[in-house]
Amino acid sequence: MSKKWEKVLFKKQNFPDNYVDSTFLSDLRKNVNLYKYTWWEAFTGIAVVTHEISSTVMFVIAFIYMQEDTFSIGTILSSVALLLILASFLLQWRQNEWWMFKKSAIYEHAKSCVIFLAFGYMFSPILKTLTQSVSTDTIYAMVVLMMIVHVLFQDYGADAAIVSSTLSLNSALFAAVCLASRLPSVQHTFALVVLSVKLFVLLPVFRRKLKNDIPCLLLITGVFVGIILIALYYISVVYAILFAILCICINFAFPALFIYCQKYKENIFGPWDEAVVRS
Repeated sequence: MSKKWEKVLFKKQNFPDNYVDSTFLSDLRKNVNLYKYTWWEAFTGIAVVTHEISSTVMFVIAFIYMQEDTFSIGTILSSVALLLILASFLLQWRQNEWWMFKKSAIYEHAKSCVIFLAFGYMFSPILKTLTQSVSTDTIYAMVVLMMIVHVLFQDYGADAAIVSSTLSLNSALFAAVCLASRLPSVQHTFALVVLSVKLFVLLPVFRRKLKNDIPCLLLITGVFVGIILIALYYISVVYAILFAILCICINFAFPALFIYCQKYKENIFGPWDEAVVRS
């Protein structure tokens, strides 16, 4: 009578190394601790992607208006300052952090702003001439590539290998430096640099602080999308329609597709998994 196979490694048995008996799949488990998302969770989760894409498109729109000299430098800088003040008030109101308006905190923030504005204005002539010798077509191609990299590698709150905040930020600032050489004056370059820091440095920090405040985040994203649609309408009706279609796909079609595909998700667990030592 042949000996019964045992699922052990320390004993030599008269069976091939890859042999298993009929009880091998008795411990098979499927979809353990599987969480099924609702459409609302998918919709609110992808709002941060729409917000970042809107910020990127808003930066390009601002460059087009600066290049055509549609708005004055004072209007652009005052708009950025007003947005910073409103964002600060909104953040502290939603998080009940009015203590940040202490005298010492105001002094530190004001000092940081003055230092940044001073150095930014000093280096604006260098930024304007840094890529001036490169052809315009090459500049625009690099800007498109860098903005795609910026959107793809941005930190949207997911723990994934593709996330790289440093790469995302550097690519966006590199795109801003490339576009700065195509503006008519040093003052325009300075305004574009200030705007790029506002959209690509400060705004993601503001968004991360409000990641749990879904109504506020959705409201801000909706305002951004509305402003961009109006601005694109005066540039090109086709671009406005394309941007609206993109937002509809991202915010409605993709979450619906994600929810539909959840029924095909299947994770299997069994005796082939790595052993877990439980104390």
